[in-house]
Amino acid sequence: MGRPKVGSNSTGHPAWLDARVPVNFWQDRDNRKAYLRWLGEMLGYESLDDWYRVSAKDFSRHRGSGLLFHLYG
Repeated sequence: MGRPKVGSNSTGHPAWLDARVPVNFWQDRDNRKAYLRWLGEMLGYESLDDWYRVSAKDFSRHRGSGLLFHLYG
């Protein structure tokens, strides 16, 4: 069976798509990186310059408000 991928839950889909992420989920750097990679794919980003367009609304629409709250309170 193997170990779940970083940022995923026991079913294999990204944990941030669940109603709630596990306690301390966003404190794990690998989970933050996995989310940002996923978000970039969802937004169609192809280069680092694309990230200059990201907004808080993008995070909210893609289940990442908890990450922003963790980082910026």
